This record gives sequence, structure tokens and C-alpha cells, in this order.
Amino acid sequence: MSVTLLAKANQTIALLATDRQHSIQQHVLEAGRPAFVYTCYGFEAVGNSMGALLGFDGYPRTPLFDSYFLGRGHRIYNPQLMRFISADSLSPFDAGGTNAYAYCAGDPVNYRDDSGQSRNLRDQLHKDALLKNPLQYHPDWKNYPTLSKDAKRHIGKLTSRIEKAKKFAKHVDDHPDHHLSMDTSNSWRRFERNKNKIAKSFDKLEKARFDYAVEFVQRGLPLPDWGTAGDQSSMDPPHRNVAETIDPPPGYADRPSYDEAMGMIRTAL
Repeated sequence: MSVTLLAKANQTIALLATDRQHSIQQHVLEAGRPAFVYTCYGFEAVGNSMGALLGFDGYPRTPLFDSYFLGRGHRIYNPQLMRFISADSLSPFDAGGTNAYAYCAGDPVNYRDDSGQSRNLRDQLHKDALLKNPLQYHPDWKNYPTLSKDAKRHIGKLTSRIEKAKKFAKHVDDHPDHHLSMDTSNSWRRFERNKNKIAKSFDKLEKARFDYAVEFVQRGLPLPDWGTAGDQSSMDPPHRNVAETIDPPPGYADRPSYDEAMGMIRTAL
């Protein structure tokens, strides 16, 4: 009897289309485009014979049991039962909550469970907000000419807003029983407003930095050094000056807008 590894037996290449929560929405391959629809607890009401290896919230699935391995295989979650198969070692007196088998303490709309032991907020902060220095890629943001006074005022409050958001998120993770009705609480609404303001500030910074960089390129000047490999805390590659790039940037008779430039990049990809 020969045993063939699943990875070797199924070498089909597919494109996975995901939603905001990383749940697999479509499995695009030559044979077709099977679509996936989930309940808030991750159950697929219509079974799909061409299931992907990832599914609800981007978790690895086991088709044999229609379940998911959470926390890198720490516990098995069954979306049809809406509960875990085994008890939580952090329950009932720790972060696992009073119900040792419940998924996200009964609130899968606002939470995920990446560890398989305790829930965490579904909507996370902007990736740059998680850096040790959130403005490390924008050291000269005050000189961005396209930033309005109002935008600069909001960006000036960015650090304090991030600290407030992190403090609230930590309190939610440490005291899950205190936030059982988060979607209707004033604290949750304040957190959502604060999180949206943080995201908008970073979007304005990115657009303003792009416009700022275009001016340097048009004048034939090297771009400012917006961070190097030594001071980065993320997986993003370090920014390089124009002189360090393989090909010089193209010249434009008229400076393209941010949206036009992003469209050109997407077309090139």
C-alpha cells in the first residue's frame, strides 16, 4: 500500500479570493470558480466539493471533519456545532471565558480566535499603527505641501489616538467578559471612530508622500530617505533613493494624480 502526500497528490494551482476578514470567497482554477458563503460562525450552508485548504476567516480546514484547526492545530473548531471539540485550558477563570467550548464567547461578528484559546478583535488597527514609531516612514510629513492644516492637525494627534486604541484593544483581550455587548457599547463606538480616524490619517500621509515624491522626481532630485532596513519593524522592504534603483523613473509631461498612478501600477502588475 503506497501513501502519497496530499501536497504531491494535488498540485493544482488556484487563486484564492478573500474578503476583509480573510475568509475564502472564491477558489479560482481551470475547472471553475466555486464560491463559498459562510454564516457568522463559519458554517457553509451549501457544501462545495472543491473546497480550498483555507476557509472561514482564513483558517486551515480539515474537509474530513468539516472543521478548522485554530492556534496552529491547538484546538479543533466545528462551525456546524458552533463550538470547539475540546475544552479551553484558559477557561473558566482566565482569558478563555466561562464557557470552555464557546467560540469567541458567543460573538463571532466582532471577534476572531487566532490562538484557539481566547478571542481577539476582528478589526485590527492600520499596519503602520503597530510599528514602534508609527511615523517612521514619514519623518518629514510636516513638509508635505499637499497636506492641509486640518489634515496636519489630525496627524499631530495620531500617536495619542493609537495609544488609546491599543489600550482599549488590550483591555478587551484581557477582560473578555466585560465586553459581551461591544457592538452597542459607547466604548466600542469610540474605538471604531478612533480606528477610522487613524486609518484616514495614514491614507492622507501615503497620498501626500506620493505627491511629494513626484515633485522630487520631476526636478531630477533624489528622493528623501524614508526609512532604512535598520529602523524598520515590519516586513516592508526599505525605501531606496532614485540613484539606487536599477531603472530611473519615467518622466511625465504632466504629473499624474495619485489615483492615475495607482491605476498604472495595477495595470503593469
